[in-house]
Amino acid sequence: MLENVAQTIKEIAIEVLEMSITPAEIDAAEEGFLEKFGFNSVDALELLLHVERKFDIEVLDEDLNADLLKSVNSLAEYVVKHSTSLQA
Repeated sequence: MLENVAQTIKEIAIEVLEMSITPAEIDAAEEGFLEKFGFNSVDALELLLHVERKFDIEVLDEDLNADLLKSVNSLAEYVVKHSTSLQA
């Protein structure tokens, strides 16, 4: 399940940044993926908004920190933990 969520987050990131790469070119475990691919803070917020909509979750203000966005996997873990539809 985590792998599927990470794959979807990669696809969202590519769409949000209008990048011309494939999801396979993003290492889900790599820290600093936002910086590596040129995300700025506005892009990061847009990514989070898309993730919230896609997975029907709300990222709480107290959870908005560098750890949440340090890698695709860290964001995917948050999504899995907070999405009622994924906790079947």
